[in-house]
Amino acid sequence: MPASFSLRPFLFVLLSCLLLSFIPSTSEWHHDIIRKLSAHQIVYRQEKLFVQTDRPVYVAGENVWFSAFLMEAASHRLNQTEEVLYVELVKPDGGIAAKHAFKLDKGRAEGALFINEKMKGGHYLLMAYTNWMRNAGSAFYFSKGISIVGQEEMTENEAESPQGGLEPSETEKGASPVGEVPFVLNFYPEGGQVVEGLPCRMAFEGVGFSNGGWFGNVVDDQGKLVSSFTPLWGQRGILAFVPEAGRSYFAEVNTPDGALHKFALPEAQSGGLTLSVEDDHGSGDLMVTINGTSETDAALPFYLLGVQRGVPKAGIHGTVEDQPVVFRLEKASFTAGIAQLTLFSRGGVPVCERLVYIHEEPQVALNVQVDELTGKARQKVEIAFETVDKAGQAVISDLAVSVTDAHRIPDDIYASEDLARYLALSSDLPGYRGDPSIFFENSRMAAVKRNLVLMTNGWRRYNWDEILVDSLAIPTHLEDPGLYVTGTVYRSGSDKPAPPTTEVTLISSDYSQLFFTDIGEDGRFTFLLKDFKGPLKAVIQTKNKRRNPVDYDIALTTNMQNSGSGAYTRLYDDSYDTTYDMNPIQDSGVTTDSLIREYLVEGISYQVEDQLEISTDVTLNEVTVAVERLQSNKEKMTELYGEPEAAVSDRQLSQLVDEKPWHFGLMSLMMDACPGLYVDVRQSSTEYVSGGSFGGMVNDNMYHSDAASVQFKLENERAHRFFIYVDGRIVGASNERGVLSKMLSLYQIDELISMDPEIVESVELLIPDANQSQLYSRALFYALQNTSDDLVPENAFNYNSSEAELRDNGLAALAGDMRDLETSMELNSAPVAVISIYTYKGTGMYTRKYTKGIANVTIQGYSLDKTFYHVQYEGKESDSILPDRRNTLAWFPSVKTDSQGKASVSFFQSDVSKDIRIEVNGLSKDGHPVSLIKKLGPE
Repeated sequence: MPASFSLRPFLFVLLSCLLLSFIPSTSEWHHDIIRKLSAHQIVYRQEKLFVQTDRPVYVAGENVWFSAFLMEAASHRLNQTEEVLYVELVKPDGGIAAKHAFKLDKGRAEGALFINEKMKGGHYLLMAYTNWMRNAGSAFYFSKGISIVGQEEMTENEAESPQGGLEPSETEKGASPVGEVPFVLNFYPEGGQVVEGLPCRMAFEGVGFSNGGWFGNVVDDQGKLVSSFTPLWGQRGILAFVPEAGRSYFAEVNTPDGALHKFALPEAQSGGLTLSVEDDHGSGDLMVTINGTSETDAALPFYLLGVQRGVPKAGIHGTVEDQPVVFRLEKASFTAGIAQLTLFSRGGVPVCERLVYIHEEPQVALNVQVDELTGKARQKVEIAFETVDKAGQAVISDLAVSVTDAHRIPDDIYASEDLARYLALSSDLPGYRGDPSIFFENSRMAAVKRNLVLMTNGWRRYNWDEILVDSLAIPTHLEDPGLYVTGTVYRSGSDKPAPPTTEVTLISSDYSQLFFTDIGEDGRFTFLLKDFKGPLKAVIQTKNKRRNPVDYDIALTTNMQNSGSGAYTRLYDDSYDTTYDMNPIQDSGVTTDSLIREYLVEGISYQVEDQLEISTDVTLNEVTVAVERLQSNKEKMTELYGEPEAAVSDRQLSQLVDEKPWHFGLMSLMMDACPGLYVDVRQSSTEYVSGGSFGGMVNDNMYHSDAASVQFKLENERAHRFFIYVDGRIVGASNERGVLSKMLSLYQIDELISMDPEIVESVELLIPDANQSQLYSRALFYALQNTSDDLVPENAFNYNSSEAELRDNGLAALAGDMRDLETSMELNSAPVAVISIYTYKGTGMYTRKYTKGIANVTIQGYSLDKTFYHVQYEGKESDSILPDRRNTLAWFPSVKTDSQGKASVSFFQSDVSKDIRIEVNGLSKDGHPVSLIKKLGPE
């Protein structure tokens, strides 16, 4: 019998290092783990963000009303320090339809996003984040699917990004079966390790027969039957066996079609530790088993650390000798939600990890009392709220409340989680696409299902390799202290910074903002602005040490130009229901078109927010040259590759800069500037992605650094290979899928992405009918020379170069994935396209806007205030004859209960509303979530 004993885990409150003296230990590495984790939590503290909208579906021309809760991940209490919240509306093709900044006040923000009347219908994402959240990666941003009913629907090409969607899960990728089969089975050793001679539990998940009906056997490499298994729930289950030294193991599966499939199981290692956890639903404890074996050590020391939201909750250490160590871990050590158990071997090396879910009944209850609904049009309705704890005592809470017409907004489009479920599950388990209800049922079967899900879904908010270091780097992204302008001053026409004695002055057109400062050694400066809303025009001027204006170049950046969604792999959740009618608003006999044009009550008109106004009056066509005129770069390109298929003027770019002050360079504007050209920009960043391993364990999610790339694709066309020219000179070329990830050695792809659109005179898209092979020759020439500003002569290269010559001449090193070219035939396997960029100066990619020491800018402030209009059928409006068919009957972004835990609101029914839906999400002052969706109607 294995030795069994019970230990009460040590609880860690506040900084765990304060209690380390209570942990008996014979070495310092236990203490070191806690110390480093606590330090990491302080330096890289995590945030959680939740956004409630008034409803999940909208008509173009409406506002998306929202209320945001920004919380500290460790405590779920409202954040007290952040100042700026960014909210983006992301189109189905991955482009940004709108981006706004909102002022955060002690963790709360509210506002509205206007849906332009011309916006196409489709499934969009509402993304929200802070600058600090960019450190954790975009997987931990808040995202919510919403649908827009537009005047026209997305085309198939627009509605599905070529690279859109979440990274495929391990299940979708599939395992590597022995033989090519349509059925896939994936295996996940518990804890991440399989060790020879030790009992092994291995979760599995099948893909291919959704109705089950299959079973399997574990056999060794000699065909000996070891064990049998069958799914327990859906396609998931657990198999168990003890691997022997020197043996390989396989899973043989018989599927309902009569086929026999064979899969290789993960290989066992010769020694080490294993971790197994059972959710003992009846006792309220977790049963933990730690086993180990070693050829050199009679006893293996271990340390099991329980962490939740980055905070150490329980720590147990001991040794494994000839018997497994079995003990109970009390769930009371944790709070509701996902917890992470990590097993460390000697010296603090993480070797095993296991996720567990702690079920807990809500700490705060919400009681709602509503006036009796009569079904009468324009009835006044009062709602009373009360929040109490488990003992019935009053709890002060802050609630967001939405009331909608339950007939016009059907139930089946409410796919997003409420605040309680978001905090307990998806905020710590991003990418989970299954049924979330199993995590909130208090039953033995629900516990079994949760166990299977957590054993087959990898997760990592913290990477131990980054935590267990002796020193921590300053986070890349800091809290925004408010609205700011930052920039770099360069010597005119040079990449060198101006002297540090240079003074920079900023003054706004209304004189509300006036700042001056000396630049640093690197030429940089920053102005922290006073809070303002809407666009603000300003002038920035440079002066020398004698305070005289001096002719320097100024490169500027503001809050709105940070890269939020532009830096992440698009987070399209395949579980979001896209099968329902894209015109879901039910209108009781009135057509949606007439609803949009005539009946939809908008309580506040949208005020167009003017953005940056840029003058582009300089034109060379007005200059008369008396001598023989040289051929321009544009004329040379046209002569070589034909007339452009599409062209973007400077005025078009200027208008886009006005509309999108948050752009981060020319490439981020190209998709909107050039219809029919899809452009997906991905800036370099450290991201949370699917796939990876660590410490000998299989982990489905890890952090890694993504290099920048741009993908180009023509609408309704096969993939092209794109060549990028700037002022007649080639600077880069994509692979045959249109992905540009590297440039010629003189350039960096980030420089192309961030190229200032204000220096660009025009951009042209050319589709050459001839001279296609010449493009490759020119690419080779520049890859080798990188010196000439002239176009390559036609005879610069032999277009019929052999495969070896092409590789030797450096085409494989040119750009992107062109290294995958294997034959000269493949060089021409994809059609080609040319994007030709022309600057005013004609001096190439490094051209900067000529400002004479003065930069006229428009700075985008916080989003303008908007107030939801509540119809008042009392007094003068009581006899209004205007038809009322509102979809959102009432919206209260912040309803605060008093010291008695009570609050109330009122609203008026529309002409057609009978059944109503009340949606409430909120937070108590102690960080306990409150959520409710309730439908009511006449008796």
